[in-house]
Amino acid sequence: MRVSMTSDVERQRASWSPVTAALAAVALTVGLAAPAAAHPRTEVLPPLGVDLTHQATDNVGFVARFHEHFGSAGGIVTSNDWNDGQEFFVVTDPRGVFTYDLTNPESPELLDFAPVNQGQSGTGAALGQEDPSTDGRLVLLDGVGTDGRRGMHILDITDPTDITVAGVYSGTDHTWTCVTDVATGNGCAYAYGRSDNIIDIRDPAKPVKVEKGWKTATGESGYAHDLTEIRPGLVMHAGHQPVLMDTTDPANPVKLVHVTTLDHDSPYDDKYEPGAGDPFGKREFTTFGYHSVEWAQEGRDAFLLMGTELASQDATGSGSITAGDDCNGEDQAVIETWDARPVLDAFAEMEALKASGMSHADARTQVFGKGDTVKFVRLDSYAASGLGTAVTGQAVTNVLYCAHWMEFERDFADGGRVVAGYYNRGARFMEVAPVGAVDDDGNLIEGKMTEIGWFTGADAYTGSAQWITDEVVYVMDYVRGMDIIKITDEPATSTYESTGSVSDGAMTMAELEAIGISVAPAGDDAPSGMLTIAGVALAAAAVLRRRAAA
Repeated sequence: MRVSMTSDVERQRASWSPVTAALAAVALTVGLAAPAAAHPRTEVLPPLGVDLTHQATDNVGFVARFHEHFGSAGGIVTSNDWNDGQEFFVVTDPRGVFTYDLTNPESPELLDFAPVNQGQSGTGAALGQEDPSTDGRLVLLDGVGTDGRRGMHILDITDPTDITVAGVYSGTDHTWTCVTDVATGNGCAYAYGRSDNIIDIRDPAKPVKVEKGWKTATGESGYAHDLTEIRPGLVMHAGHQPVLMDTTDPANPVKLVHVTTLDHDSPYDDKYEPGAGDPFGKREFTTFGYHSVEWAQEGRDAFLLMGTELASQDATGSGSITAGDDCNGEDQAVIETWDARPVLDAFAEMEALKASGMSHADARTQVFGKGDTVKFVRLDSYAASGLGTAVTGQAVTNVLYCAHWMEFERDFADGGRVVAGYYNRGARFMEVAPVGAVDDDGNLIEGKMTEIGWFTGADAYTGSAQWITDEVVYVMDYVRGMDIIKITDEPATSTYESTGSVSDGAMTMAELEAIGISVAPAGDDAPSGMLTIAGVALAAAAVLRRRAAA
């Protein structure tokens, strides 16, 4: 059922004196612990209902903050037949999964929640489930349910006002991805986990592990962090050496393209001689590898996007990951654009062979079965780096990691805008130069990235961001909760600092408890350090202190 609450925000605000507000701000500054230098285990104290200042470029505006979603790093826009196909938003935090009505994207209305505790050891979850995966009907997340069952929870969100548990798989993984059964059109028939898991969930009440995992099937043995279903029948994994696979038969994936350590030469890197043993051509990640991959237009876009989750390292990858560095990682701590057109040409060749009567399997073998001859080509790298103040969009210190999840704008087509969660450096916006773009000197710059704006809270530890419209973006932050911001089409001309307020629609901790969400689970399943404060008050009215900078 739809969750509704009667807020006493105005009464609480009226009772606040300037001294009370100041003390609350001090308490927040002292009592709010930044996430510990650990992944996926992280400690976060809940925020008070008072914002520390946020800083942004003047083309990015603050709308509201839903502080109750502290510990969140993931959300997704989806839809189904509910309410005539109206889109809704799914967000996870350590307490469970929440659905929001997007009728007014600047003021979303909570529809329902399902308590699934994700903050305990053994689930592989980093606080709230990262990158929650859904087909609009089911959503996947690890945790412990109210019945004590631990594992991957398969939640039915067909009616987002009434979330139910469709089934639980006893195993866990750091990330799960819905994979379509092409034959039936079931968009979440299988769940791929990053640790070589393939789980048959065609009957969600009776999940079954497939004997051969996707890593085994494709010959991938390195680090893997996440998988993305590009479109039905096509899945790509992000890891040390990413693999694009044919999942037409999702229980038996087949490797198509393997991004090797030799595929990193870029036509824009003039200081390196392609193929001559340069750092890009021989790149090895010290740890981890690619963290996530996105391919717009369901894998028909000219550009592929891949990003890492690393701290500062030198160009050869020999540096160490340490807290407090400046994220100047050369080609390591980055978000990258890759030219996907060679792969698109291969798909076109494959479709032509099928049109001539060749089977799907034979056409696939003829086009992609010649070794690693079909390649993505790395174009450009972006890094939000440097130490400084939040007013300049930098970080006073770097707790641990640099880049995190990134997302194309929804109408991205062979160029456009991208937003990324960048931990201490907040939400960063980049423009990808479109196909055919040239600079003032006539040099080709297609795929090159330029930063166009940012939003950084003084207390930011941003995990991810999601485009809701072409202006409205939801930012999931481990510390701040969920921020709603807006970006215009205008170029940034200055920066500003502001004290924002919590949304009138946000819940106090007491309200969370009242509707059955435990913010301080007891016993072994309690997230460490999750709650030291109870019954927070909401913020005083927003006070804008705008400061322009050249």
